[in-house]
Amino acid sequence: MDALLERRGPNVLLDQIYATRTVEDSRGNRFDPFPVAISYNEGRALYRLARKARARRILEVGMGYGISTLFLCQALRDNGGGVYAAVDPLERTRWRSIGLRNLQNAGLEDLVTLHEAPSYEVLPQLLRERERYGLIFIDGAHQLDYVFVDAFYADKLLEPEGFLVFDDVWARPVARAAALFCRPGRYRRVPGSSGPHPSPLWRLLSQSPWFLRALAKNPRWFFGGGRGSYWWTFQKMQDDFLPRAYTLANRDSSTLA
Repeated sequence: MDALLERRGPNVLLDQIYATRTVEDSRGNRFDPFPVAISYNEGRALYRLARKARARRILEVGMGYGISTLFLCQALRDNGGGVYAAVDPLERTRWRSIGLRNLQNAGLEDLVTLHEAPSYEVLPQLLRERERYGLIFIDGAHQLDYVFVDAFYADKLLEPEGFLVFDDVWARPVARAAALFCRPGRYRRVPGSSGPHPSPLWRLLSQSPWFLRALAKNPRWFFGGGRGSYWWTFQKMQDDFLPRAYTLANRDSSTLA
C-alpha cells in the first residue's frame, strides 16, 4: 500500500485535483481549492492513519471542497466500507456542493451522510443517538467557542483507542482546545502522523486582526498553495473525564463541609 501511495494518491480524482490545482462545480466553474483544502502530505497521513487503524466509523467536522473527505472515504472503502458522517452547514452554499460532487465522481458518495447544520447542533444529537467513531477529523470554525464545542463533543463521541485529528493548529483556539482535551494520560500524541509545530512568531501573528485580514485577502503568500497546513493527531487512552478545575472545586467543597 505504501509503495503504491508514493507513486500516486489513493484515487485518480485526488491525483487530478493536486496536479491541476482545480475543483469544479456542477456548472463547470473551476476553483483553486488551496490553501483552504489540506495539503497532499496531510491527506496522505490521514489516509494511512485510517487504514492502519482499520477505521470503520469516521466523523468529519467541516467538509468544504471534500478533499480530506476523499482521502478518508477512500481509506474507509479500502477497509471494507463503513459509516462516514460529515458536518457542514455551508456545503451547498459557500462550497457550491463541490465536496458532494467530488465524492460522486470518485464513487464514494454511498459511504457519506452529510449533516447540513452547525456542529453545535449535530454533535449533541449524535451523542444522544449513542453514535461512536474510531476516527474524528476536526476542521470546522476556528473561533474559540466553536472549536471548544467541537473538541468537547468529539471527545465524548470518540471510541477508546480511537484517533482525534485537529487541523489548522496554527490557529491558537484550535491548539488550545487540543491541549485541553488531549492531555497526557488521557491521550497520547501519535508520532509520525502529525504536522510540525507552528513557530512562536506565527502564533503571535495569528492573533493580530490586521494580519488575519491580510491573510484572508491573499493567503498564498504564506501557505504556498496548500503546502503549509499544520495538524495534530492524538489517540484516546482513557474514556471520559471531569476537568481538573471541577475536581478541585468538589474537593474543596467537601473539605469545607
